[in-house]
Amino acid sequence: MALDAVPLLYRAGSRLEMGLLRRQPASRWTALLERLQPDVMLVNVPRAGVVPLALSKAALLGIRTVLLYHTWKDVVVASGRLNHRFDRIGVWNPLMRQRYHQQNPLLPLDRVEIIGCAHFDVVATPNISSDVLPALRIDPARPFILFTASAPWVVPEEERYIQLIWDAIQDGRLPRDLQIVVRTNPMDQGREIVERIKVISAEIIVAPPDWRWDKPLNWCFQRPSDVSLYNTLLRTASVNVSVPSTVTLECAIADLPVVNIGFEQAGAPPMNGSILKFWEADFYVEVRETQAAVLAQDPEALITQIVAALKDRGVGRTNRQQLIAQQLASSRGNPPLPPSG
Repeated sequence: MALDAVPLLYRAGSRLEMGLLRRQPASRWTALLERLQPDVMLVNVPRAGVVPLALSKAALLGIRTVLLYHTWKDVVVASGRLNHRFDRIGVWNPLMRQRYHQQNPLLPLDRVEIIGCAHFDVVATPNISSDVLPALRIDPARPFILFTASAPWVVPEEERYIQLIWDAIQDGRLPRDLQIVVRTNPMDQGREIVERIKVISAEIIVAPPDWRWDKPLNWCFQRPSDVSLYNTLLRTASVNVSVPSTVTLECAIADLPVVNIGFEQAGAPPMNGSILKFWEADFYVEVRETQAAVLAQDPEALITQIVAALKDRGVGRTNRQQLIAQQLASSRGNPPLPPSG
């Protein structure tokens, strides 16, 4: 009896949630949509801020809605359960489509299309600028590590790991001509990590990304100038060091070896309590299975794995290619948009 009641309760709760959204006043959204009369409303974060309310008003006006997921984590963590019936949903690969269906058993699966992800088209198109390295004080004749930093609230005091690498260069465990280039996180508007890196050494290069990040609006996007900056760094670095994240897929496309940090240093803990949990997360399952990144579970392993990548930038290339094939699979011949409603 209880098991039979679960689908009914789920269905009722889902209808109630969507009904409440439709009843909420949103005169500004309604007026804007009536004035613009768009054919389609396109979003990539389905449940952030006022997006659900805007989508509900679009549905009332008969405007078709499309969701293109821009991050794998949104399906398994942040925005997997939907409260809007989209006309079409674009996902990266079959596993992502399966996870979507598990999260949303009542929404039509035939509306979910496997399309890959347009964000990675930018990374896949080589756009290297000869001006980038000199502008950042990077010596192109010397190897460099690209350290991609996390958001400061995700992994506080991440310079602790940069210190480990710097110390290994100083004591000869890593080549003495090795450079460290730190790309700060697009959602880090402060200068705390920059100032703390200066304390380690003025020789460590900080390369902030050129993104617009409006925290109150949760609005973040890459500016055109950053495309050349990031692509150049990805394709001229010797190895990437980072906490497990979507950066691994960007590095795979650029054929850049990745060493993921999987251990704690004394100090402030990460947001989820353990860096290793990022590696063990659902969204990282294909990275683990393909071994497209290697996991450093202690400081000694971090240095050893960096040395291996420095000796051969092609190490793990087959694994990276396998990850790309699995994560960014796409299909053709899908049905057209269904009628709105």
